Amino acid sequence: MDIMQELDDLWQSIDLRMKREIAGKKYTALQSLNAIELDILQIAEKQPKGMMKDVCEQLQLAKSTLTSAVNRLESKGFIIKDPDAEDGRACNLTLTKLGMQVRQEHRRIKFKVFMGFCHALSVKEKEILMREFSEKLKKRKLRRQKNQGGRVVYYVNKVQ
Repeated sequence: MDIMQELDDLWQSIDLRMKREIAGKKYTALQSLNAIELDILQIAEKQPKGMMKDVCEQLQLAKSTLTSAVNRLESKGFIIKDPDAEDGRACNLTLTKLGMQVRQEHRRIKFKVFMGFCHALSVKEKEILMREFSEKLKKRKLRRQKNQGGRVVYYVNKVQ
């Protein structure tokens, strides 16, 4: 089997385990969210009061797609959309208490799934894996940039 097929199989296994874990009865709030909505919550958590246009750029979404997803998140009580103090046309996104709880649960599930795949590794080997993987991604795939609000944001470069 070639490396691309192995990676594809691994990614599919991780995705299926995440879906199975989220489908568990104790994660009802997570069950109502799609992948784009989860990504928006993650960015809103990392960038409190982040502007919608920055989220749009990071996720490379059409403005209408982001607006629809944010409106759904707002109606479900996960996020608050506030007009920007400096630019009244722009909106800032802030997680609600429920949004923060969902993000915490989602992180726990990711950790549980990751640990399940790494069960044969020692704690030290897991730490090395995460550190090395993170460093490689930062060096090769991410670019650091300041947005218009002066915040530092990381964008994933498109793979050619």
